[in-house]
Amino acid sequence: MADILVDRAETEMPISLYVNYGGPLTGATIAVAIRDGDTDDSYLDFNDDTFKTLGWTMRQAALTESIIQDGLYTLSPGLDLTGITNLPAATFYMFAEYEISAPAGAVSVMSDTIYLIDDLKKN
Repeated sequence: MADILVDRAETEMPISLYVNYGGPLTGATIAVAIRDGDTDDSYLDFNDDTFKTLGWTMRQAALTESIIQDGLYTLSPGLDLTGITNLPAATFYMFAEYEISAPAGAVSVMSDTIYLIDDLKKN
């Protein structure tokens, strides 16, 4: 879907998704899971900010529907990359995997690629 460049030291990395289905989609339930890009099964546990392959307390976090724009959903206050306890220095990308459950019951999945850059603000 999209490529996102982010500084590895970001403390409130924005995670947002605009959903348009013949117009802005409101009333949907949207969750995001963050996967270590070097793996097929290591997901961030939002409960303790640790990547795990199993035993998650909270593998997905809910996105909140914006009051500013219909169809816009955000993770509040954002993702604190510095708070992830085991983000390997060798990990250069992650995936934000979205699960969308629309009011009509349809479910779809999409993802963004998050590229981690050291000292992005200096470049």
